[in-house]
Amino acid sequence: MKKLLSIIVLGLLLSGCIYHDAEQFKKLNRDVGDVRINLIEGDKELIYVGLWVGEMDYDFEQNGVDLGWFTSGYQDEVRRAKPMAVSACKRNFKLEKAKKIKSWLTNKEDAKKYNLPLKVYDIYKCEKSYEQIALEKEKELSNNTLNKSFTCSFENDPSEKSKIEIRGNTATEITAVGVSINYSIVNLSNKGAFSLKGSSKDGRVWFIGAKSFLILDVNPLPYDCK
Repeated sequence: MKKLLSIIVLGLLLSGCIYHDAEQFKKLNRDVGDVRINLIEGDKELIYVGLWVGEMDYDFEQNGVDLGWFTSGYQDEVRRAKPMAVSACKRNFKLEKAKKIKSWLTNKEDAKKYNLPLKVYDIYKCEKSYEQIALEKEKELSNNTLNKSFTCSFENDPSEKSKIEIRGNTATEITAVGVSINYSIVNLSNKGAFSLKGSSKDGRVWFIGAKSFLILDVNPLPYDCK
């Protein structure tokens, strides 16, 4: 009886509310999908990711209200949607975290007003990632005020050299192949060793002291810095 009631409710919803342009949907690149930025007036750092939904047969939540039905394949679509939202946050707002706030079941008026080819949109709020927050806090605590210059030679191949200019709490590296990389955090230990973080090239950290290392991702490479 419950299943029959769900089918009746679903039929009413689909026949009376959802009017979408199938031709628009066919034109969508499924690898890119339908991603909207701040779609509705007053939105701030919101990402709308359209979901393709098929046969509806179990729980779905609309604006925090359980409608008693869901869409088969919806969970797979959600897994596709999250990385798309994160990518849009990074590209548009320089924020690295996307937090889902709700799902939006659109109706005829919504589809027409916002030119929406899909029925369901997951809405994400862009936020700073934990790494971004930690980096900002660390930057505030950057304690170096010295100006120093180093030439760092790779111990396994001394001909490979990087030149590093430290200017207070920032630094610039010119790599062996001439690439310029900036560091926004320079700390000085009580033993006179420098750490360079906040690289403009992800996954790159320098430690310069009696023993010097360039850490690429998680791999420490030994250098001689003078």
